Amino acid sequence: MSDFMALLPRTPKRIGLAADHGDYDLKEQLARMLREAGQRR
Repeated sequence: MSDFMALLPRTPKRIGLAADHGDYDLKEQLARMLREAGQRR
């Protein structure tokens, strides 16, 4: 699997997150996980 990952481009990607009132906490948790994994907000 790591050989496959080496073939992927290293360009930054944007990930849009949205949530209604009920899932706001889950969205914030996901945003935090993405930031920790090296994504930008």
